[in-house]
Amino acid sequence: MDDLSPAARSALTLAVLALLVVIGLVWGLSKVTAPLPGLSSGSSDACSPLDVAKGDVVRPGMVQVSVYNAGTRNGLAGDVMDALVERGFVEGNVGDAPDDADVAKIQIWADDKSDPAVQLLRRQIAGPAPITDRAADVGGTGVVLVVGDAFGQLGDVTAKVTAKTGATLCQPVAKSTKGPSAQ
Repeated sequence: MDDLSPAARSALTLAVLALLVVIGLVWGLSKVTAPLPGLSSGSSDACSPLDVAKGDVVRPGMVQVSVYNAGTRNGLAGDVMDALVERGFVEGNVGDAPDDADVAKIQIWADDKSDPAVQLLRRQIAGPAPITDRAADVGGTGVVLVVGDAFGQLGDVTAKVTAKTGATLCQPVAKSTKGPSAQ
């Protein structure tokens, strides 16, 4: 570099600095546009099937829940998700419900009302919580809970249910090392 003229050295220095700025911009843009930590992408790989037989115990750590906001209260779905995670449920998707969702207080969207995961989630809710066959409308992982503006708070904590029928749960991949008798 001693052979270069001062003008050539300056040009080379500016070129290296420009390259570092471009690399920093590309890296920064990738970080800004990446999904937020803790939010699920909704991919079908977010859970794996777990067969549960009649009489098996189902606990919150075996159940993934997605929560959607059908109202206008900002952050409601996230607040409900936080409360469910505190109870041991595994976080699925969080977001807004479809525009045609008519949910004043709370609904569970599932295609099988007798599913033990649905029953465990239902027992977390004080008062009536209709179970509606609309889970496919939002594509969330696990059991889908939709909350509206009239939602107040969850009910009593239920730590487990015993499966009344056989079912296949959407067990979270991260927790897949535990079977139906998981603590």
